Amino acid sequence: MQERRRRNRTMTFISRWWQSLGFGIQSKTDYAFLHDVLRERTPYYAYDDMLKAFPKSTVSEHVTARLLLRVCNSVQPSKVRVYGDVPQLYVAAIRHGCGSAEVECNKAKYFKLHCADMSDSLTGGVLVELIAGSGSHDCIAAVVLTDIDTYNTHLWKQLCSLPVITYDMRNTGVAVMRDGRYPEHYKLSSLKL
Repeated sequence: MQERRRRNRTMTFISRWWQSLGFGIQSKTDYAFLHDVLRERTPYYAYDDMLKAFPKSTVSEHVTARLLLRVCNSVQPSKVRVYGDVPQLYVAAIRHGCGSAEVECNKAKYFKLHCADMSDSLTGGVLVELIAGSGSHDCIAAVVLTDIDTYNTHLWKQLCSLPVITYDMRNTGVAVMRDGRYPEHYKLSSLKL
């Protein structure tokens, strides 16, 4: 039984690793988002500042904060809505990513996405909705959801059923809504920095 689990885990990792490198992604926009935002390896200007300002944060919180900074920097939202039990590190990362965005933090477990017809409640984790401004190129909105492999599996499945491009990184998911695009679902290996 354990041997089968280990083999399944290995096969899942190999299949996700292959797509994480960009193989199988035909869209230039999706490929660029994967490499320039999700898999960006060069240090951004605010990484050291965030590390110094929040030294007691865990490694996984810093990884998620870096992802939020890069996604905010890419989407350039006019409004950001954050739901759940949000560490201050995440809010700082969002503000570093787009200083002009209006950030609303809501500790209530119930949420209603304004970019899609979806409402539910969070069991755990964090949901961040980024609503792009009128000056944005083709991105209407983006949603970052944590704990999609445990607490928020049903929410992630609901997001995947919408007409969005999703990037499943095992424990964190990013859904991007673009004008006139068919839904695409990419399964990547876990997010690491």
